[in-house]
Amino acid sequence: MLKNKKIKVMLADFLYDNDKGPSYNLVPLNIGYLVSYANRHYGDKFDFKLYRNIDKFIKDFNNEPPSIVAFSQYIWNDDLTQGILKWIKSEYPKILSISGGPMVGITTESIGIFFKTNPSVDLCIPGYGEYGFTQVLSRYIETKGNIELIKNSSINGVAFLLDGKLVNTEAEQLLVKPNIDMEKEITSPYLTGLFDEFLKDSYSPMVQGMRGCPFKCTFCFASKLKIAKFSEKHVLDELDV
Repeated sequence: MLKNKKIKVMLADFLYDNDKGPSYNLVPLNIGYLVSYANRHYGDKFDFKLYRNIDKFIKDFNNEPPSIVAFSQYIWNDDLTQGILKWIKSEYPKILSISGGPMVGITTESIGIFFKTNPSVDLCIPGYGEYGFTQVLSRYIETKGNIELIKNSSINGVAFLLDGKLVNTEAEQLLVKPNIDMEKEITSPYLTGLFDEFLKDSYSPMVQGMRGCPFKCTFCFASKLKIAKFSEKHVLDELDV
């Protein structure tokens, strides 16, 4: 790696395409928040790139493989993501692979099941991902990207397998206390220009006013997360973009 060159990170929340285009055409708000937060802390050391389209991801990957890949896994893109992960780790085993999203879950049981069905994943980040993701970036810098050293000790908010055993260090799911404005910690990916490319490509915007859900539906991932709100001003500023 060239001196002072930023470490390349590719993040994806894949969509399936059909003869009419993407299955649903929304910006990747989830990974947008991850990068917004990460840029505040490590924007001088890492170069982040967001993806929805798998063909564009593969093209850019083949042109210049990254040092880190990170994926958001849902039931509708899980098979697709697993296939990409298998290909990446078979060809480039030194690339650090990270996953998050509902397929990971937040319980020890669900995380253990996730690793059994996703052997190509090095680390997973349960629940809200901003804090855990930056902890991984910090460890990556400390270890110069050595995956064995990265997993040599626990990482707050991150889970992984070590010698076949699950290491899962729980961290506070929210960066701020419930009902306090979150934009001081998590800046808007709209206001920072992260989604400009997606909006130019006719992806539809999606606004998040709060996280979590007051209801306790057992089938829903959101019901298991703590509630926190963005301020009214934050939401209105995004709508004005």
